[in-house]
Amino acid sequence: MNPDERAICARLKSFREKIGWNRNAFASQIGLTHARLVSIEHALTPLNYEVAWKIKEVFGLSLMWLVDGNYPPNERDIGRWPAPETLVNPRELLSEVEKEMWANIDPDAELKRYNKIKKEDIYNPGAASLAVSLKEDIVNWMARIPEDMAFAFYQELIKFAEDYLDECPAVSEIKVALRERALKWNEMQDEINRRLRLRMAKKKPIDIFSKKENIGGVKPLLPALIQRLKNVTGERGKKTALANFLDVSPAMVSQWLSGDREPGGETTLRLLTWVEQEERQK
Repeated sequence: MNPDERAICARLKSFREKIGWNRNAFASQIGLTHARLVSIEHALTPLNYEVAWKIKEVFGLSLMWLVDGNYPPNERDIGRWPAPETLVNPRELLSEVEKEMWANIDPDAELKRYNKIKKEDIYNPGAASLAVSLKEDIVNWMARIPEDMAFAFYQELIKFAEDYLDECPAVSEIKVALRERALKWNEMQDEINRRLRLRMAKKKPIDIFSKKENIGGVKPLLPALIQRLKNVTGERGKKTALANFLDVSPAMVSQWLSGDREPGGETTLRLLTWVEQEERQK
């Protein structure tokens, strides 16, 4: 699987984790088995368009964000994505459909249409945009309240909000849950950007791993990575999880951890990616 497909799989996993859904619940919502979702999230199976479309329909996630992580996850998609039933092969890869979509449209005309929609959105902001704005207002209000009166002010805000909600029409619990998670998308994007900045800060020494001529110069860095891996894989099932992530045998992982064998440059990068993900979850 190429790096672009692996990145799509990683973004899907990050989205599921950020909205707080476990694999069983998430897979059930989009019509997948638990095993199939695990295979996609571990980049063993690429994300096909039929599954991606289902995610878009159920969770409202931007397909452009899945293809390109720089695009906001809750932003209205640029381009008219085709319904799966209109395709010759609904299980075509999401990335391939995206390429075909842009090949068949006029980019300038599409961007003009998108910008027109964006202008309309300014006058009719969505719930997520309002939530971000409200958070900023609350921070400003709390900063102006004397500290000994902050709790009383907090209680008044809560009471006002609850009274207002009591007057609103009833909404199903499922819809409330989906909208609640939707409001977290902006926070998710901030977290992704933070992680990217951290990775970029570490990129220079890591890049050396991929250059065979410089491997000797970074050998002192390998023990630190191996120790981090040992700390994580000491937990039950983690060594097998790492082997599945890399699509290698558990015996190979044991050889790396024991020092009997050194991983190659690309494998080292993937080991680093895996251990960082595991450490963040603790």
